Amino acid sequence: MKLILLVLLSILPSSIRKLVYELMGYKLSPSSHFGLFSIIDVKSSASFANGSSIGSFTYIRADELIIGKYSKISPISFISVPKVYIGNDSKISNFVIIRSGHTTKYSELSVGDLVHIFPFVTIDCARRVTIGDGTGVGPHCNIFTHSSYKSILDGYNVVYDNVNIGRRVELTYNVFVAPGVT
Repeated sequence: MKLILLVLLSILPSSIRKLVYELMGYKLSPSSHFGLFSIIDVKSSASFANGSSIGSFTYIRADELIIGKYSKISPISFISVPKVYIGNDSKISNFVIIRSGHTTKYSELSVGDLVHIFPFVTIDCARRVTIGDGTGVGPHCNIFTHSSYKSILDGYNVVYDNVNIGRRVELTYNVFVAPGVT
């Protein structure tokens, strides 16, 4: 039922949606903006700082969501992680998928300031993913916090671990980041 209401809400102008979001307990800056058909589904707390914007046709589902000043999530992006923290002046480009395929109590995304995540990036947050200040994640990169080569049902192991990408790191085109990378 809530999802149906959020879909109906997504066709309303940003100014009206902001009033409804505030009634839902979201903390919004007067200059935050929500594009047409963007759906924001947050269970406990959401905060959108000054100048933050969510592009059209973007879906965000989280328990806790904080978006910093002047940060932008471009149109046609998908975020489904329990805890999402995005710093100031960061950008998530079009066609980015950030999800928690195997949701655990450790599932979290923490993006620093001045980070740019380019188009067609996939980030799996079964565990904590931290991306440091000033980092660029190039197009078609994949960041995973779990791996399995063959089926666990056949006796093969599955590895889960955090991923910590430091400050001012440049991941160029089509880089795969495995669990446990720091």
